[in-house]
Amino acid sequence: MKLTHRERGGGILEILRKSNIMIEEKKLFIGDYLINRHIAVERKTTRDFVISIIDGRLFSQASRLKRYAEVQLMIIEGTDLFYTGYE
Repeated sequence: MKLTHRERGGGILEILRKSNIMIEEKKLFIGDYLINRHIAVERKTTRDFVISIIDGRLFSQASRLKRYAEVQLMIIEGTDLFYTGYE
């Protein structure tokens, strides 16, 4: 599994390593995680999801996932989708 260096602090890295999953950290063109070169995963907090919609990043990220990965996943994490603190 490959993951972008931006995901280092999210806690996922430690969970995967404890599960004996081989991980390579590098800058990725698409998504935050690339699994077996076929599955691209974009991970967002609810706040980043809302901000990504507002600034237009979400649509370009989704388009890249669709264009370059056989399987695409977008994970939205959090329970505060309707209260992100963004005004």
